[in-house]
Amino acid sequence: MNEHEQPEVEESTEEAINNTDISPEESTVSTKTLIEDDEVINEATADASEAAKPHDAPDTSETPASEAQGEELQAKADSIAEAVQSDEPLLPAHFEPIPEEKLVHAKRKRRTLIVVIVILIIVLLGAAAGSIYYYLNYGQNNAHIAQPSNVIEGDEAAVQDRGTTVTVEMPDLVQMFGKTPDEVVAILGPDYVITKTDIVTDAEGTESSGAEGEASEVSPVVANMVTISYTPQEQTSPVGATQVQNIYLGLDEGGKTVEVYFVSSMNLLDYPISSFADLVATRTSFVGSLASAGATVSTEVEYIAPTEEEYTEYVDPEASVKKIKKETVTMKGTLVSEQAPTKFEITYTYDYGASGVEATPDRQPSQRMLYIKLS
Repeated sequence: MNEHEQPEVEESTEEAINNTDISPEESTVSTKTLIEDDEVINEATADASEAAKPHDAPDTSETPASEAQGEELQAKADSIAEAVQSDEPLLPAHFEPIPEEKLVHAKRKRRTLIVVIVILIIVLLGAAAGSIYYYLNYGQNNAHIAQPSNVIEGDEAAVQDRGTTVTVEMPDLVQMFGKTPDEVVAILGPDYVITKTDIVTDAEGTESSGAEGEASEVSPVVANMVTISYTPQEQTSPVGATQVQNIYLGLDEGGKTVEVYFVSSMNLLDYPISSFADLVATRTSFVGSLASAGATVSTEVEYIAPTEEEYTEYVDPEASVKKIKKETVTMKGTLVSEQAPTKFEITYTYDYGASGVEATPDRQPSQRMLYIKLS
């Protein structure tokens, strides 16, 4: 109900008064009552209209405070629109840009870290390559050879049962020349001792021999051959181990070394296993073994690899099934040196035992020996 409906109410009131059969006094009272009721109705109508308005309808009336808030919101909207249209990123109001010095420092640290990682990778790759090269080429300059006739027989058998799990390097045989046996032992170290001395007397030619420390009945006494054996202070004796190393020094009248005979097990020198045919196929093994002993072979020395029949010794050459007893090859020549030593003799031997083995490709020797003579 609204204000436009009020005349209809008044008209209905008047019609009610006219149509009512009452006295004037009563009509006056009734008229007042109706007018009052009509006012009450009008007030109720106004209240109802006011209550019928939406509660969340915004108040269109503006105040100075609301105008200021509107302007502030409009300003923020305009700034956001400008930021969207520009290339600059939207950042929080409290965001502070990183100083240029910190950015440069961070770039330097990152660059340094990358360089360190690259260097580390290169070092690791180099170490791996070096290990592979060493593994593939180790032992190429070493040899395994047989006993020359000058070596005193019986000495090898006397020490053949002495085994050891320790491996040793090839000693420098060249530096022994011109030194006394005691000086040689001092160079070799505490694991080497003089085990035997062969002596001769004066010019009359009477000979005598004995172990070191024994008194001789003949005077004067001059030693011309001294045996130095490898005798490690700490050793074990694994089953089947026959690792031997002896050094024979030939001395002059002054007791100085003028010849050196070297006898050693290949296992003690930690040489890799290979077939005998591969070992003696070229001069490389011979030259390498002498180089490890401190001697340089002349380029004029020629080497022709022998055939298998030439270097093989059989248990019974006439047997229907031949068994190999030993394989031996010797090379002789001159060294590149103006003073002793100037000559060499080097021999390889694979020993398969007295009973021998059949000539199979995978045959394994019971003993591999290296012999070198320098003079």
